[in-house]
Amino acid sequence: MSFLSYAVALLMTAVAVSRAPAMVHGDPHRRALFGCYAGFAGALWLKTPVAQATLNDSRITDLSVLLKHYAAALAVLAILSYIATIFGGDGSEEKPEHPFDSWLHRGGAAKTALAAMVLMTALFFTVVDRSRPSVEFVPEHVGQLGATAYMSVFYLYLGSATALCGYRWGAALRCAKSTLMRLALGLMTIAMAMGVLYAVIRISFMWLAVCLSPPSGSFSHSLAMWTDVLQMALFVLFAAGACLPSSQVGYERLRTARSLWGLHPLWRDLRRAFPEMEQPFFPTVGRLRALARVSVPLDVRLDRVVQDIADALEQLRHFAPPDLLTAAGEAAEGQEAEQAATEAYWVRAAMAAKSCGLHWEVASAALPSKPINNSVSEASWLGLVEQHYRSVTVEQAHRVVARAVELEAVQ
Repeated sequence: MSFLSYAVALLMTAVAVSRAPAMVHGDPHRRALFGCYAGFAGALWLKTPVAQATLNDSRITDLSVLLKHYAAALAVLAILSYIATIFGGDGSEEKPEHPFDSWLHRGGAAKTALAAMVLMTALFFTVVDRSRPSVEFVPEHVGQLGATAYMSVFYLYLGSATALCGYRWGAALRCAKSTLMRLALGLMTIAMAMGVLYAVIRISFMWLAVCLSPPSGSFSHSLAMWTDVLQMALFVLFAAGACLPSSQVGYERLRTARSLWGLHPLWRDLRRAFPEMEQPFFPTVGRLRALARVSVPLDVRLDRVVQDIADALEQLRHFAPPDLLTAAGEAAEGQEAEQAATEAYWVRAAMAAKSCGLHWEVASAALPSKPINNSVSEASWLGLVEQHYRSVTVEQAHRVVARAVELEAVQ
């Protein structure tokens, strides 16, 4: 169990860290999600053997138990805050449709969490037997009325809040349109159902032990172990459900980063061909530095790179012989993705013509237009052009220029 405790704690910590930027750049519901994952990560670390051994032997006996429940209560409060911002939280004066939403917007979640934490604190320091440090709190306090009352407050709060979350996510699941979102909401709904089951089993076990007779130690430890496994499983499902929508965003970011990486040689060469395009806030740097620049979002960087390439290609028309596109087409004939290869020859040849001092007052014909309406599609096309551009040598470029000049002379 100790390995499982550390593994799940690390998993939830990783999810919390991935959501940490929301505290600076995110909206209220993303900040609430971060608070939820951070709270659960804290509770899971406090559940590990090292944390328990350190805190339970401190001046406040069983301190890890109280802090763990504080962290879990705050995490649940963050989930409820997230629901409040998602369902009916548009900032309008209209009242939310659902009574649960109305309760959340009136601060019901925060008040309930505060009341539960105050009551738990009072019971912890007054009626819970803390004469010696606990290794496993519930099995070692089973049958004790004070500990049962303390845990009942926590389990009632936990079970009620997770039931509400499960209900709202289940309702959202029925309305979700994308398969990915349905899967994510389904996993989180199942996790909340497991949370309710965990709370019901624990609270029923403790009260039956008080009302009837305490079970054997082996049974208590076995029940605690299996309910802990249930709890760990629900955290894994919850983390998986939370990460699924982000995986689509992560994929888009990866695709954008790959486009930036692939377009860099073409963009760099065009920037160097036209130094006046250099911008202080977006300098021409190496591939790694360009990709590692975090001050500008990836999609904004890709937009800038695509626009820079388009501007440079427009300027190159004044250095390209009138028949350069025809000559480039002849050179690219028979190659894979012939149109992209033609544009690659045209770019390389136009740059060679510029380096030789050629210039035309009247710009040559523009490159053929394409049915592209966004920078992502444009970047994909330019990626094909760049692949051919890398294979075109300086000698080939000069031959294409010579052929273009020859075609012009014939006319």
